[in-house]
Amino acid sequence: MKLKNLILPAITVVMLSSCSMFHDELEPCRQKANIRLSYTKNVEGTDKFNEQVHCAKVLLYDGSGTYMGQYDYDAAAGGISVSLPAGNYHAVAYGGMGCDEADFLFADPLAEGHKYSSLLTYLNGTRAGESSKDLHDHFHSTGDFTVAGLDTGEVSTVLDLTKNTNRFRVELMYEDGSAITANDFICTITADNAVTDHANNVVAQGEDVVYRAHTTGTGTTETGEGDVPMAWSMFTTGRLTADSNITLHVDRTAWPDKTLDLPLIEYLKEVYKHEMTTGTLQDYLDRQDTWNVSVTVQPDHGRVVVVTLKINDWKLVISGFDC
Repeated sequence: MKLKNLILPAITVVMLSSCSMFHDELEPCRQKANIRLSYTKNVEGTDKFNEQVHCAKVLLYDGSGTYMGQYDYDAAAGGISVSLPAGNYHAVAYGGMGCDEADFLFADPLAEGHKYSSLLTYLNGTRAGESSKDLHDHFHSTGDFTVAGLDTGEVSTVLDLTKNTNRFRVELMYEDGSAITANDFICTITADNAVTDHANNVVAQGEDVVYRAHTTGTGTTETGEGDVPMAWSMFTTGRLTADSNITLHVDRTAWPDKTLDLPLIEYLKEVYKHEMTTGTLQDYLDRQDTWNVSVTVQPDHGRVVVVTLKINDWKLVISGFDC
């Protein structure tokens, strides 16, 4: 009889400690969640995370959108593992923001009470209205997952990054092959794309960022007529979206009070159609992060200039530009 009384309390303790039983007085059962990052949204469609993403961090929010903390990503360790109670969660990943060279910052401090829906990042320096740097690559991804709170097993989530930085190489030359200097033209790119939200949507600020070339030079380029002198400028910009107002401005010393304004997004749409790529225009813009823009200018004839615009392998002739 005494032996039976000793055994029953021991069994009761085991049952009360089990996560399969619900008891208000016990701590919530926790389960491990593993978050891994990849980068397959590129023109090759292969995972280039290790090759192109030099550092990353993951922000974690609970089901109500309340900030829980951030974690430095360790690819060698197989990602981020965190023990969580049962519930729904939001994860936001940023590639490049954990590096010393990072050019994108959080608009507000990530502190207790911070909300998922208010998360904003901005391009450092653009609050002054311009950027002239070769920007450090910047990536984003988000995903939702649920933890059931089981005793065993692990919840696995993979966030596939989108690259937000874009590189433009702009080449300028004269149609007749005349010599050209770096001072013959001044190029800038403008776009209202300095700020993005938690879902990577561009948040318009009502004012364009002026992107100036971070590197310029002169050289030659191969054409059907042989090598032709050209001047080139290199730019790095923020995220491109299908409704972007990104514009290339070409100022020539011989065009007083006139600028050749090229709405790049309209031309990139034509490149997308020309290449007959699958997927949406936005998917194309996200994957194709490098753009070669060639502008060939015909010498002035009665103050009318013919411009040949070439983006990657797509060509357009713009006639009747009255400068």
